[in-house]
Amino acid sequence: MSDDDPEVADLEGTVTWSELLAEATTRFERAGLESPAIDARRIVEEVTGSEPSEFHRVLHTAATARGVASFDRLVARREGGEPLQYVVGRWGFRHLDLMVDRRVLIPRPETEVVAGLAIEEVVARSGAGREVVVADLGTGSGALGFASTGVAGLAMARFFVGFFVGGLLNACFVLQVELASPAKRMPTK
Repeated sequence: MSDDDPEVADLEGTVTWSELLAEATTRFERAGLESPAIDARRIVEEVTGSEPSEFHRVLHTAATARGVASFDRLVARREGGEPLQYVVGRWGFRHLDLMVDRRVLIPRPETEVVAGLAIEEVVARSGAGREVVVADLGTGSGALGFASTGVAGLAMARFFVGFFVGGLLNACFVLQVELASPAKRMPTK
């Protein structure tokens, strides 16, 4: 191919996801972020719509103008110190993919241990067709309640989001986010 080739001309000025990944990692390092490579990867995964197992397949593809614009917005937010979970707008918790934004607390890895204990308790109490009520009081994202009631075979569990009067506004935001997420549908009897 020569420089006069239309295919080469069409590729002028393009950038690959690999180059954007390297750029974000460098910017995050300069910003002093704790895990620059991981944060950059999660942003590229989010913008490209790739799953972690597909990530390496997209690295050498050219980014679209829309993809670069989205990438730039997310990188600027993270570089400014916004938590990665809010930047990408979702976060995994056990088997759930939860929608998160500034209105809710970020699901923490150590909370997954608490969810495991809650699930064990729900399973232990749900024998003989008994209905189990799970209340996530003072909920931050609803992750505990959803994880506890989303156990396979527990169709009798019922989920309630609880809150204290002082936390009414936060609870309303949490409920809005919870109901907007397709991964979070309340189980029915």
